Amino acid sequence: MFRGAEMVWGHAMADLLEDAKIFDVMFDVLKSTAIFLDKYHYITRYPDYLPSGTPSDAFDELEAGRALELSGEVLKFVNDRKREAESEGF
Repeated sequence: MFRGAEMVWGHAMADLLEDAKIFDVMFDVLKSTAIFLDKYHYITRYPDYLPSGTPSDAFDELEAGRALELSGEVLKFVNDRKREAESEGF
């Protein structure tokens, strides 16, 4: 349990961030990143999501690197916010 939230459900990062904003409005800064990364989630998790080809055809190394970089930024942001909230007694 964190800041009154008992369970977190879902896979869409944009939806999870909307839920997180209830407790900390700072999560809004990640909105465009979340929408960008959600595209990777669906296309790579569900190969038939693409009209043709495979996920490996749809993304190149540069795009994959950018997705990893943004994912790292999201993780750092979330961990930093969590640490800050814990230090405030939440």
